[in-house]
Amino acid sequence: MMKILVADDHALFRAGLRLVVHQLEAEMLEAHDWQSARAALEAQPDIALALVDLSMPGRDRFAGLGDLLECAETVPVVVVSASESVLDMKRVLDMGAVGYLAKSETAAVMLNAMRLALAGGVYVPPKLVLVGKANGFGLTARQVDILRALVQGKSNKIIAQDFDLSVATVKAHVGAIFRALNVNSRADAVRVIEKR
Repeated sequence: MMKILVADDHALFRAGLRLVVHQLEAEMLEAHDWQSARAALEAQPDIALALVDLSMPGRDRFAGLGDLLECAETVPVVVVSASESVLDMKRVLDMGAVGYLAKSETAAVMLNAMRLALAGGVYVPPKLVLVGKANGFGLTARQVDILRALVQGKSNKIIAQDFDLSVATVKAHVGAIFRALNVNSRADAVRVIEKR
């Protein structure tokens, strides 16, 4: 049976991931910090995939990940993190991880990302893809966040609630996004980003 390592310091999150891992008909091994994750990789060379939280006790986030990636050698590592920072996503992938999943993702997205990693692919978060496309238009980080929400079909009111902004501020950002993309509607903005 295939073995998947889940390293996270929150037992409840590990329990939730067990449901996803079982859909792959895999045995789940657990670790609760960087040291136990490394020990599991050393003791079980046949681990097929490692899902690792970026913030665990024992090491700084990126130092811990770097050490684990070095130890993992041929085992694909996917980071599963509460951070939705584009900088964190980019750094993790640049270090050699084969995926970055935000903990806010659905079980279906996590399952698909795991299947992709097991098949030798790299899971790039949609937010990072969108930022890459949007950066060519000179948008601010906040405007990229709002553009992502537009692509998801969210209304100005919902976007305002999500980012703790006034609706007027969201409208101003949407207007700036339209000008940067040279469009007049949300649908056109989505089309421009999807074509890039």
